[in-house]
Amino acid sequence: TEYLSGEEVTLDTFSYNKNCFFYYPRIKDMYNRFVIDRPIFTPLLNDFTTKSNINYLWNLQLRYHNHKPYLLEVNPRYSGGSYFAEENGYPMLCSAIDLIMFNKPPIFKPLESINYKIIESYLRF
Repeated sequence: TEYLSGEEVTLDTFSYNKNCFFYYPRIKDMYNRFVIDRPIFTPLLNDFTTKSNINYLWNLQLRYHNHKPYLLEVNPRYSGGSYFAEENGYPMLCSAIDLIMFNKPPIFKPLESINYKIIESYLRF
């Protein structure tokens, strides 16, 4: 067992019939959240989608350790953090419903880089 330091990446993904329609790369450190595309993400997700044939909404989590990506987990569900994509004009959930119900393939705008600053996070009762 080895501790993997480095940034964590979540790739919220929408795929169907071995075709990756869209992914939203969320990168986080202790205080920031970034949306940054990297050249490795597209071939990685295309390869995974083709081999697994996973459909609709799912996410893949990586940890970068010494500039090398390590797979942490694959979740075959809509991610809790996918609201970042939804808030920024990438309607993954509605697009999946349109595909399932109306056979309407999704169209997404080009990915935009974003930096979120986490100011404070707590619950007050």
